[in-house]
Amino acid sequence: MVTTSLTLMCLVAVLVPAAWATPDQERAQQTIPTRTPDRGARTPEPTKKPKPTNRPSPTFTVVIEASPTSTPVPPTPTPTQTWTPLPPTPTETETPVPPSATPISPT
Repeated sequence: MVTTSLTLMCLVAVLVPAAWATPDQERAQQTIPTRTPDRGARTPEPTKKPKPTNRPSPTFTVVIEASPTSTPVPPTPTPTQTWTPLPPTPTETETPVPPSATPISPT
């Protein structure tokens, strides 16, 4: 229902202004001013298209060479070793800085 009413409103918005055009507006749309050619002036000849030549279109050839003695490469075997993680490294212990310590000034 909404789509139908929107379509109807769009049609009315497009068609109504054209129906209410004044006679001056209609005359302005009908008369297209054209320049009259000068007396004795030659009319320009239409531009001629160049004649197509019967040259064949360029063709490109792709050559793929395959060696006759090529053998398929066997797939690489999967390793049978299992991965063992390294032992954890000991962490360093940090000594806490007391809050009353004075900061070192950069000089």
